[in-house]
This record gives sequence, structure tokens and C-alpha cells, in this order.
Amino acid sequence: MSFHVLMSLAATGSILTRAGEPETVEIGVAGWTLQALDDSGVSLLVLRAEPEADFFEMHTSDDAWLAYVVRGCATLLAGSEPDDITDGIDCTAGSFITFDARTPHAWQTDGGSFEVVLAKLLT
Repeated sequence: MSFHVLMSLAATGSILTRAGEPETVEIGVAGWTLQALDDSGVSLLVLRAEPEADFFEMHTSDDAWLAYVVRGCATLLAGSEPDDITDGIDCTAGSFITFDARTPHAWQTDGGSFEVVLAKLLT
């Protein structure tokens, strides 16, 4: 089980507090889930795909995001909505990805599990 650790400054030094686990939610695509946490001026998302997860159709975000692939392999697809795919690149564990705002993209896993962490500054 994961949890959120808060490190704070106290009069005698730093202290640690264990907070609850961010809720895991279904996102409307079979096999895909999301955990979200906003803290310290950053929004952090953990996007996970189970083995044999469905194709995650073309979508956009109004925000720019920086991502890091933690586990697995998936093809990041570029194009235009709804499903005009013009390019794709395999992203594996250790890959960094920058998403400009409003860039249409989709995900197709290789059939295994996949996990990517996305971050953006809160405004």
C-alpha cells in the first residue's frame, strides 16, 4: 500500500507525518487507473495500465506536463482528435516525455502493465 509522507520543519528539526494513500480512480478506459496528488505547488498524476488494457484514445490537456515512464512499455501516439494518428514512438521505463498544452495524444500498451508519472506546476 502506498501513502503520502509529509516532511515538515518543526522547532527542533524536521518531522515526518504519514498521510493516507491518494485515491485510485477508474478513468473510463478499461484497464487504466489514475492516482492524483496536489501538494507543494505541483500536481502529480500516476497513470497505470493493467496487462491487456484497452487502447487509450486520442485526448488532450489544456496544461503542459512533464512525464516519466516508471514501468513497462507503451506507444505514445500523436495526431489530431478524434483518431487521426500521424506518428508514434515506443516509451519504455526510464523515458522522459514533455507534453505541450493541447497536444492530441493516445496510448497503446504492448500488452503488459505500464506506469507513467506526470507532473505540472499548479497555477
